[in-house]
Amino acid sequence: VYTNPTEWIRGLHGMNFTQMFTRFVFDTGESACPEIPKFLPESNRVKKVLEQYHVIPSKCILLSPYANTLSDITMEFWKKLSDSLAKRGYQLFTNSSGEEEPPLPNTKALFFPLDIAPQVVSKMAGFIGLRSGFCDVVSAAKTRKIILYDKDAWFYNSTVYEYFSLNKMGLCDDAIEIEYDNESWMETIDVILNNFRRTNDG
Repeated sequence: VYTNPTEWIRGLHGMNFTQMFTRFVFDTGESACPEIPKFLPESNRVKKVLEQYHVIPSKCILLSPYANTLSDITMEFWKKLSDSLAKRGYQLFTNSSGEEEPPLPNTKALFFPLDIAPQVVSKMAGFIGLRSGFCDVVSAAKTRKIILYDKDAWFYNSTVYEYFSLNKMGLCDDAIEIEYDNESWMETIDVILNNFRRTNDG
């Protein structure tokens, strides 16, 4: 798609990422729709990850602040968010693949194979991530998922949210999707915190 003029119609007339690929890359027509994969029973591998990192499922939140294609949120935002969640009693991890993705303040680095990512994240109390490909991978995880989109960013002919929304793409229907503004990110933190009560509140 990147070497084809067709890429310039991305987001045109409300066309999202899934529709772009089904119609113009795979040529499957408009009838094609996403199908949630059936996850293999990987309880032993998932258990090993949880034990290795001493994860407390009822208190653990995974933060995913890194993205390759879309713009980042200011690090000050993540520092304030992680500090606020830590004060509420949450155990925090950063989705990290190495030195180029260091853990956020008040968190520990966490890494696990992508093929069991939805199963691992499903064992956690929540996931908060900047929209990235990793969000696609864990979209079917059965936990509270908050996905962040830059309100002022455009992807060709639509906003980032309109083009990459997990819910609109049909990858899930339970993601809490928030468009943030780097000029007023404290409001975004308040919205996130409203979705995560203190751990001793039950």
